[in-house]
Amino acid sequence: MRTETEFLCASASALSTSALLTSLISTLVQKNVLSPEDEKAIYLNAMDTLDENAGDDPQGIFELARDLIEDQLPVGGPGPSGEPVTLTLVSVTG
Repeated sequence: MRTETEFLCASASALSTSALLTSLISTLVQKNVLSPEDEKAIYLNAMDTLDENAGDDPQGIFELARDLIEDQLPVGGPGPSGEPVTLTLVSVTG
C-alpha cells in the first residue's frame, strides 16, 4: 500500500506535468505556432488516448482524467486576450 508521501509525490508530479503541458500548448497557440483548432485537436486526441487505454478501470481513474481534460477543452480556442487554459486540481483518495 502506498504511503501518504508517495501519494503526495505522485500527485505533485502529475500536477506539475499537466501544468507544464497546458502552458506549452497555450504558449504555442499564443505565438501562432499552433492554431486554436490544433489546440483543440490535442485535447481531443488526449481524451481518445485515455478511452483507448482505459481497459478495466474499477477506480474510474481514466474516466476522471478524461473528464478533467474535457473540462479544460477550449471551446473555440483562446480568446483575443490569449486567456490561458485553467487547470483544476482534484484529490482522489482510496
